[in-house]
Amino acid sequence: MTKASAGALAVLAVAALAILGFRTFREPSYAGKPFSFWCDRLPFTEQVSTPLGSRFARAQQYSRNGGEQQQFSETEQQALAAIDALGTNCLPGLLARLRRRNSPLVFESRKLAARLGLIKRTPVGIWHVQRMRALTGIIELGSRAKVIEPELTALKTDADPWLRAAASYALNQMASQQELDLRLYNAKAMSN
Repeated sequence: MTKASAGALAVLAVAALAILGFRTFREPSYAGKPFSFWCDRLPFTEQVSTPLGSRFARAQQYSRNGGEQQQFSETEQQALAAIDALGTNCLPGLLARLRRRNSPLVFESRKLAARLGLIKRTPVGIWHVQRMRALTGIIELGSRAKVIEPELTALKTDADPWLRAAASYALNQMASQQELDLRLYNAKAMSN
């Protein structure tokens, strides 16, 4: 290989890396901490079974220790404020976390390993908790999350039943927020 072709190859490699680098999600930050820090501290929106089917409900981290519970609540409020401040900049990260998958075989084997004491119980469902927290973030953004409506609509046909239900729930919540925003706008217009 000649020096000229090696130089051209190096330039192409650097250009390819630069293009790929610009296309990846760059984590925004709030109060000096990255998006992932705040996302991991959001309350989670979980699917709960009811006699008439299932629904989604907001859940919070819980501790019997009053001081620790207070700290959890404050951290969750800060995380909600961070997502609000970051706004649509965090939608790519929230959507990626919502789509996160773990095969049923891996999930069940980790559950069994936790029961047998081979691994800690906490990491077993972390990937799913991250999905539930991402759902909270999307819902908190309300009508500002409208830009990911096509992606959420596509997820309504996903093979994963939880993801289908979560996408439908997020879309319904966004539509409710948009309707509320429109009512407030019309009320202000009428009062002027």
